[in-house]
Amino acid sequence: MTFEAIEAQGAEALIEQLRNELIERTYVPLPARRQEIPKDGGSKVRILSIPAIRDRVVQGALKLILEPIFEADSNRDHWISSQAEST
Repeated sequence: MTFEAIEAQGAEALIEQLRNELIERTYVPLPARRQEIPKDGGSKVRILSIPAIRDRVVQGALKLILEPIFEADSNRDHWISSQAEST
Protein backbone atom coordinates (compact mmCIF):
# COMPACT_ATOMS: atom_id res chain seq x y z
CA MET A 1 0.00 0.00 0.00
CA THR A 2 1.36 3.41 -0.97
CA PHE A 3 0.88 6.80 0.66
CA GLU A 4 -1.26 7.76 -2.34
CA ALA A 5 -3.54 4.75 -1.77
CA ILE A 6 -3.83 5.59 1.92
CA GLU A 7 -4.74 9.20 1.11
CA ALA A 8 -7.32 8.05 -1.46
CA GLN A 9 -8.99 5.58 0.93
CA GLY A 10 -8.42 7.70 4.02
CA ALA A 11 -6.07 7.12 6.93
CA GLU A 12 -9.03 6.36 9.19
CA ALA A 13 -9.94 3.36 7.02
CA LEU A 14 -6.40 1.97 7.30
CA ILE A 15 -6.38 2.45 11.06
CA GLU A 16 -9.79 0.79 11.39
CA GLN A 17 -8.63 -2.15 9.27
CA LEU A 18 -5.47 -2.56 11.36
CA ARG A 19 -7.46 -2.25 14.57
CA ASN A 20 -9.81 -5.02 13.48
CA GLU A 21 -6.94 -7.27 12.42
CA LEU A 22 -5.19 -6.75 15.76
CA ILE A 23 -8.36 -7.36 17.80
CA GLU A 24 -9.24 -10.48 15.78
CA ARG A 25 -5.59 -11.63 15.95
CA THR A 26 -5.42 -11.94 12.17
CA TYR A 27 -2.76 -9.25 11.66
CA VAL A 28 0.29 -10.55 9.80
CA PRO A 29 3.18 -8.20 8.92
CA LEU A 30 4.04 -7.97 5.25
CA PRO A 31 7.51 -8.97 4.04
CA ALA A 32 9.97 -6.10 4.32
CA ARG A 33 11.20 -4.57 1.09
CA ARG A 34 14.95 -5.09 0.67
CA GLN A 35 17.08 -2.26 -0.66
CA GLU A 36 20.79 -2.57 -1.33
CA ILE A 37 22.85 0.45 -0.30
CA PRO A 38 26.38 0.85 -1.73
CA LYS A 39 29.09 0.72 0.94
CA ASP A 40 32.83 1.55 0.83
CA GLY A 41 32.84 3.12 -2.61
CA GLY A 42 30.61 0.55 -4.25
CA SER A 43 32.64 -2.62 -3.65
CA LYS A 44 30.23 -3.83 -0.97
CA VAL A 45 26.52 -3.39 -0.29
CA ARG A 46 24.51 -3.12 2.88
CA ILE A 47 21.00 -4.55 2.91
CA LEU A 48 18.34 -2.20 4.24
CA SER A 49 14.95 -3.71 5.12
CA ILE A 50 12.04 -1.30 4.74
CA PRO A 51 8.78 -2.30 6.44
CA ALA A 52 5.42 -1.67 4.77
CA ILE A 53 3.53 1.48 5.78
CA ARG A 54 0.84 -0.53 7.59
CA ASP A 55 3.52 -2.32 9.62
CA ARG A 56 5.17 0.99 10.54
CA VAL A 57 1.80 2.24 11.81
CA VAL A 58 1.45 -0.83 14.05
CA GLN A 59 5.08 -0.49 15.23
CA GLY A 60 4.50 3.16 16.11
CA ALA A 61 1.31 2.38 18.03
CA LEU A 62 3.02 -0.38 19.99
CA LYS A 63 5.91 1.94 20.80
CA LEU A 64 3.50 4.53 22.19
CA ILE A 65 1.91 1.89 24.41
CA LEU A 66 4.96 -0.08 25.54
CA GLU A 67 7.62 2.61 25.97
CA PRO A 68 6.08 4.22 29.09
CA ILE A 69 5.64 0.79 30.67
CA PHE A 70 9.28 -0.17 30.16
CA GLU A 71 10.49 3.27 31.22
CA ALA A 72 8.50 3.01 34.45
CA ASP A 73 9.97 -0.44 35.14
CA SER A 74 13.46 0.81 34.34
CA ASN A 75 13.08 3.82 36.64
CA ARG A 76 11.69 1.62 39.42
CA ASP A 77 14.57 -0.87 39.05
CA HIS A 78 17.10 1.98 39.06
CA TRP A 79 15.52 3.43 42.22
CA ILE A 80 15.57 0.03 43.95
CA SER A 81 19.22 -0.60 43.05
CA SER A 82 20.24 2.89 44.18
CA GLN A 83 18.42 2.36 47.50
CA ALA A 84 20.22 -0.96 48.00
CA GLU A 85 23.60 0.66 47.31
CA SER A 86 22.97 3.43 49.84
CA THR A 87 22.22 1.06 52.71
